[in-house]
Amino acid sequence: MCGFDKEQIYNNYCQAVAAYIVMGEERLRQCGTKSSTDFLEEFYLRWSRFLTYIGRMSGVFKHLDIYYTPCNSLRSTSSEGTFQFGSRVVEKHMQRVLRLASDIHSCRAS
Repeated sequence: MCGFDKEQIYNNYCQAVAAYIVMGEERLRQCGTKSSTDFLEEFYLRWSRFLTYIGRMSGVFKHLDIYYTPCNSLRSTSSEGTFQFGSRVVEKHMQRVLRLASDIHSCRAS
């Protein structure tokens, strides 16, 4: 990859993913004070945009997934991004998401 250190590129990728997640976390915090529907819509929006972001980033860094991550027992770029999102966003908000979705479903079923 043009003389760049693959480890450095992988680490930069992980940092870029983390920075993207932080932006999304801030949006979720802001929506946390609004209605349940606003929060759920923002959570869904963050997730769908994240999947698009990771898909594009993984395409750009496919070289790492072929030559670097398997040899160094690291997660693929998409797996690393998904792991970071899961541990920083999904785990933190999942109970609330499930509770709010259940409440909305119960209201609509009544």
